[in-house]
Amino acid sequence: EHEGVLLSEEERQANHLASIWVELTGDGRCKGGFDLPELHGQLLLNALDAMPNGGLLRISIDAHTTRLAFYFDDTGCGIPESIGRRVFEPFFTTKEQGRGTGLGLSVSYGIVQKHNGRIEFVSQDGKGTRFSVEIPIVTQTPEH
Repeated sequence: EHEGVLLSEEERQANHLASIWVELTGDGRCKGGFDLPELHGQLLLNALDAMPNGGLLRISIDAHTTRLAFYFDDTGCGIPESIGRRVFEPFFTTKEQGRGTGLGLSVSYGIVQKHNGRIEFVSQDGKGTRFSVEIPIVTQTPEH
């Protein structure tokens, strides 16, 4: 189990981040085990699938003294209220057969849980969705 995202003291003190340092291993994974590329990739693919005719996707990052938050806002089809948190269940999908496995948001949920974080969403059917991810911060100065 991992403690959270590694940030320098300066980054931790910032109210809003334009960028963060992420140290990668040779196999493309984040040092310390945080699967940031996979998490963001899954949420990006989910947003793209929700906007088959195009739309807007905004990805924003906020840092607070104890946590790092990522927000994915899309103008896609939204998630019907009747589906609710089932979107995080393994193999749950609203796509037609042969298009997706229903693992993307389940994998995202697992990554966030592994780092003692939380993932939530707010959605309006037909108007779009916001996924919010919060991960605890572990302070460490990058070595360069």
